[in-house]
Amino acid sequence: MEGPNIVSKLNRRSFLRHTAITVGAIALNGLIARRALAEENFDRLRAGPGEGGYGPLSPRPTCNTGETLLELPPGFQYTTFGKTGTVMSDGNPT
Repeated sequence: MEGPNIVSKLNRRSFLRHTAITVGAIALNGLIARRALAEENFDRLRAGPGEGGYGPLSPRPTCNTGETLLELPPGFQYTTFGKTGTVMSDGNPT
């Protein structure tokens, strides 16, 4: 006398569905755990006033055009590549 054939009750569609649900649950569990860890350490890792960082911000001109667009700490510099809406050499706007 043989027992019931369990394999015959599992078709391809239900196997794939159960596999996708299992993989999704494992991935979601990992993301939830990482988020909880990040929230737990957020306040501890965040620098408060006078506790580090790169220094006070002040307006800085770009290296290539001389326009002041950003405020940066001392020793930092930046270059602009283009601005939205300006006309390119071929006449098209950026």
